[in-house]
Amino acid sequence: MFNQFDDVLGVRKFDFMTGSQSDIPHAMDDFRRQASNDVARLDVDSRINANDELVAQVTVHNKVGHRFPSGVGFRRAFLEFLVIEAPADEGGEERVVWSSGRTNELGVLIDDEGNPLGSEFFSDDPDDADGDGYNQISQKHHEVIDSPNQVQIYETLLHSDKHRYTTSFIHGSDVIKDNRLLPRGWQAEGPGPALNGEFLKATHPGPVAKTDPRYTDGSGSDELTYRVALPADVDRSRLRVKATLYYQAIPPYFLQSLFETAPAGIATQRLHYICSNIDLRGTLIEDWKLAVTSTTDSPD
Repeated sequence: MFNQFDDVLGVRKFDFMTGSQSDIPHAMDDFRRQASNDVARLDVDSRINANDELVAQVTVHNKVGHRFPSGVGFRRAFLEFLVIEAPADEGGEERVVWSSGRTNELGVLIDDEGNPLGSEFFSDDPDDADGDGYNQISQKHHEVIDSPNQVQIYETLLHSDKHRYTTSFIHGSDVIKDNRLLPRGWQAEGPGPALNGEFLKATHPGPVAKTDPRYTDGSGSDELTYRVALPADVDRSRLRVKATLYYQAIPPYFLQSLFETAPAGIATQRLHYICSNIDLRGTLIEDWKLAVTSTTDSPD
């Protein structure tokens, strides 16, 4: 049908609706602008203490009028934190001394050796089977991070009635993690008596995040402390830290769950083919993640 319009009117598909010949680039530019300016802000304050430990406070400010991420529950945002040593000579390469929240090209969170974190695909943890809601490996809501294996991920995670992680809206039984960034002005008692019962409860964070007084103070922000033991060979005068908030509409574990649940399905196979062949290099979502905002600081 649209090919006929192309032939008769001499315009590209859909251009007859707006007269624009660059709708998609305009949409991408607006997408980038909104993500960079209207979603969140980061503040970083870092120092090196008397124990030769780099300590950084990273504050994430939610700028939207609701929890972030919002929408379907498998969307997530996470913080990447890097300690970087500038090159000693002009033209040299900078060195990442320490990191938390880095990913590989598939958007999978990795450790300092480039291996996927065990928390990325919720592998069973045989040493923790006490049924406390975290009897499988996951990233809890952190107030302090001191290991590359720890990442602050803002997300919702569900358990089935069998106490296993699930991405199914049907099998989801218990919310065992919800530390999505709260909107400014949020209060545990709600805005007024009209919001009560289960409706009020639905606005509350998960079991771990709700115990973080800084996270629940109504400021619409979260403060996280990074503690990094610096290697002896690092030049302290050439250090800087960089914090970046990333967003993933489709985390790797969600795709894996789809592919494993119905591998023979035509729609599943089509999606698998698309995801396996799509080239995201040079796009806004290179490495399957969108950079929302970023900031740097030089430690005192």
